[in-house]
Amino acid sequence: VKKDLSVRVHNCPYCGFVADRDYNAAVNIHRVGMEQPFEPVEPRPLHHISVVQVLSMKQEAPPFRAG
Repeated sequence: VKKDLSVRVHNCPYCGFVADRDYNAAVNIHRVGMEQPFEPVEPRPLHHISVVQVLSMKQEAPPFRAG
């Protein structure tokens, strides 16, 4: 049901369900995430990363302060 973003409560006009808008959105996202994928997903082995590899990964620069 489309509604303005200022409307914080979802009221279903069909079944009378009432819930906080954010909670209702989370329930819908969870439901979609738990559905079966359209195509089968083949399992792949996990690759281990050593501590040296993790420590040597590129990192974001610290914030720059103009002054």
